[in-house]
Amino acid sequence: MDQLSTNEVFAEASFDGDLWAWKALEDFINYKCLHEYVSNSSAVETHRESIRSVHVGPSFSDEDVKRLRQEYVGDLAKALVHLASQTLVTLCTTFEIASKNFFFSMFVRHPERMFEYVGGEDQKGHVKLTRILNAEDYDGLILDLARSASTAASKGDYSKVLKRAAKLCKSDADGDLLRKIDQLQRDRNKVVHEKYSPDWNFEDVSKAHEVVADCVANFCRLGLAADIPGSYTFVGPEISIQVSSAIMVDGGLQESDEQNH
Repeated sequence: MDQLSTNEVFAEASFDGDLWAWKALEDFINYKCLHEYVSNSSAVETHRESIRSVHVGPSFSDEDVKRLRQEYVGDLAKALVHLASQTLVTLCTTFEIASKNFFFSMFVRHPERMFEYVGGEDQKGHVKLTRILNAEDYDGLILDLARSASTAASKGDYSKVLKRAAKLCKSDADGDLLRKIDQLQRDRNKVVHEKYSPDWNFEDVSKAHEVVADCVANFCRLGLAADIPGSYTFVGPEISIQVSSAIMVDGGLQESDEQNH
């Protein structure tokens, strides 16, 4: 494998915990911006009064126009609740993508750990001959297996995803975090499948962001413990594991340069 291909392997196999922490924050900030506007009575009033042209018939009185403008303000509040629901969904999406990225990075770094997630329930750890023959080289085969194994490992209940990650890193899962992320997933599923839309408030969305951020931090700490290349400043200033080049050795990755912490 040439130098460029090797670097590309590690770019893909690096767990960017900082990116996923930012993505979760970005989800929350988008909601926070609208919340600050809708919660500012002066700003809303100024905007309401700026609506000079209302498409109504000549029979509408000034009171009718005033009422319609007030209904518009109510629509803003409804939009905020709708955005809260969608923010819960996007936060969950961030969790899902981050978890898949974590498992992929782990499996490239430690190929032996994907045993449970390759070959299916009845043939765990087994790889079809055609898959081996179709691989360009050993590294390509590991990447291919890591992609499918990470998909399998990151499926299902979020709490089970966290438990799998902890188990693979020989660590204990946080019971409180497991309960919180499961509740968030239940809410997410109801929003997506049942159009569930209670009166979410700012605190609800803030707590949802906190749960996902804690999950990302959990992945970061596990990544550091498992010596997985990545960016981890989210859990500590200037903490990262960087690899400039590497080769596969005996089923694992071996750096040619030292790690930087």
